[in-house]
Amino acid sequence: KDKYYFIYGSVADQSNKDFDSRDSAKHSGALYQGGGSGFVQPTYAIDPLTSLLIKGQDFHFRIRYITNQNDYVAINNSFNGRGFAAAKCLVFISAWSSEGYDRNDLHALNNGDKLVQTVASRCANTIVIVNSASQLNLEGWIDLPNVVGVIWSGMPGSEYGPAIVDVLFGNYNPGGKLVFTLAKKDSDYGTDISPIYHSNYNEGVFLDYRHFDKYNILPRYYFGYGLSYTTFSFSELRIVKAGKGKHKVSSYYRQHRIRSYTNIATSKLYEPVYEITFTVTNSGEVYGSEVPQLYLRFPAEAEEPAKVLRGFERVYLVAGQSKQVSFILTRKDISYWNVINQKWTVAPGTYSVWISTSANNDDVKLQTTFNIGWQNQKIKKEKFTFQNRKNIRIDTIKPIIDAINNSENQIFCINVAHIISQRTNVLCNLCGGLLPLLANAISASHEIEILENMEDLSQLNALKILKHVMSLTDLFILANSLSFAELKQEINMPNGEILSQCLQLTMTTAVCHCMEYYFQQLDRSIKSSQTSSQQSKTSTKDPIESIFELIYLINSREKTNCDEPI
Repeated sequence: KDKYYFIYGSVADQSNKDFDSRDSAKHSGALYQGGGSGFVQPTYAIDPLTSLLIKGQDFHFRIRYITNQNDYVAINNSFNGRGFAAAKCLVFISAWSSEGYDRNDLHALNNGDKLVQTVASRCANTIVIVNSASQLNLEGWIDLPNVVGVIWSGMPGSEYGPAIVDVLFGNYNPGGKLVFTLAKKDSDYGTDISPIYHSNYNEGVFLDYRHFDKYNILPRYYFGYGLSYTTFSFSELRIVKAGKGKHKVSSYYRQHRIRSYTNIATSKLYEPVYEITFTVTNSGEVYGSEVPQLYLRFPAEAEEPAKVLRGFERVYLVAGQSKQVSFILTRKDISYWNVINQKWTVAPGTYSVWISTSANNDDVKLQTTFNIGWQNQKIKKEKFTFQNRKNIRIDTIKPIIDAINNSENQIFCINVAHIISQRTNVLCNLCGGLLPLLANAISASHEIEILENMEDLSQLNALKILKHVMSLTDLFILANSLSFAELKQEINMPNGEILSQCLQLTMTTAVCHCMEYYFQQLDRSIKSSQTSSQQSKTSTKDPIESIFELIYLINSREKTNCDEPI
C-alpha cells in the first residue's frame, strides 16, 4: 500500500443533516441516497473519509484531506506537502437527484470538474470517485493523463464509506455496470433543457443506447459498461425452442419471482418461445462477477431500434470456474407493437441474438440468429360453429356491403381484407411458397414439383383451404373499389397497403386455378383405382368440414412459433 493518500472534495466527508433538501447548494457532503418520496432518514451513515482514516490506522499509512473544495489556497498548498509526489489522490465529486427536481446541467456540484482538473494537474495518480445517480459530463477531465481511474459509486446507502474503501483496496472485486450511456457532449443526448413542463416525447422508444445507435453517436461510455479486477470468457452458445415443463408460463414467472404471474399465466404473449444458453468462465485469477447482457435485433419490418436489451444476469464465479447461463425469450420479447393493427405482432424474418458485456457492438462475445417465417405462423381454430361457416357470406359479408357507404366501414373492410390476405400467404408458404407454386403449376408438363410440406399439410389440402378462402373474393373486390385518395388520408393506413394486398390476391387466385386444374387431371388418372374403395364407404364428410378439421390438427402442433391469431 502507498504511504500517503490525499483526499479532496466535500463529498468524502459526512453529509450535512439536510438530507432531503432540493437545494443542491446544501448538499456539501456524501450523498447516500436521492431525495423525494423514497427518502428515508438513515439510522447511521458512514462517509468515505471516516472509513479511509480507519483503514490508515489499521495499515499504517497517512491520510491528508481537504473537504472544502472551494479553498484553492489550501488545495494548492497541499501539492507541496510531505509525501505528495508519490501519493495517490482521491477526488470525490457528486450530483444531486430527487423526485420533483430537475438538474440545470450535467456537471458536478460545487465546481467539482474544476477540482478534478486542479488536482490532476499536479498529482500523477488521480482517482475520481463519482457520487451520482445519473449522467455527468466527464469531458473536462476524463482524458487528462494523470486521471488513472474512475469509480462510479452511484448513491450507495449508509455503508458508502466501507464499500468504497473495500473496492479501492481490492478487498472486493467491483462488477458494477452503467445503467445509462455517458455521452461526450450534452447535445448527444438529443434533449434540451426546457422551461415548460409539457413534453411530447417525440423520441418514442429511442432512448439512451437506442438513441445513440439510431444516430450513430459514439459515446464516452456505453450502457452496460463496467470493469473488473478479473477477466471472463464466453462459449457454447445454443438457442432452442422452449418446451413445456420448466418453461411453462407459471413456472417461468415463479422462478423469476414475478408475483403477478397468476394474472398473465393464460396470456399467449408471455409464453416462453426460445431458450438461449451459453457458458461464462472466470478466466482471471480472483473471484468476481460478470453481467452478460442479451440483445436482440428485429427484422426490418418491425421498425425497432438497432438492438434492444432482452435480458441480463449477474454471474458470480471463483477463478477458473464456469457456469451455464440461460435466458428465456417470451413471445412478447420477439414482438413489436403494430400501430395499425393495435396488437403485439411477431415480424417474419431473421432475428439476431447477441451476448455482450455492454451496448457496444465491439463487446459482443457470442452471436447467433433464428428465423421466423410466414410458414411458421399457426392457423388458429376459429370460434364459430360449422353451420356459421357455411353461412359466412350471409352473416359477415352482406352487412358490410349494405353499409359500405358508411365511412366507418371502409377501414374495417380493408383491415379484414388484409387479414384474409395474410391467411392466404400462410397457406401458400405451407405449400412451399407463392412463386414456386405458380411456376410449377403452369409448367408444360403440368407436374408440380414435390415441395417440402409443413405441419403435415399436403398440397391437396392446402388447395382446398385456399379455395375456401377464395369464397371471400368479393370482399377484396369491394375493398379495391374504394377511393385510394381517401385511404391515403387515413393516418392508420400506410400508402399503397391495400393495393399490395389486392395484387397478392390476384396471384393467389392464379395459383388456385392452376392447382385446381392439376388436381382435376390427377383425379382423372386415379379415379378408377379409387372407385372400389369409395363405394365401400358408408358415409362421406363434407369437404369443407374436413378442411377445418385439418386446421384443428395444425392448431394442435407445438413445432412452430406464431403471432396473435390471424
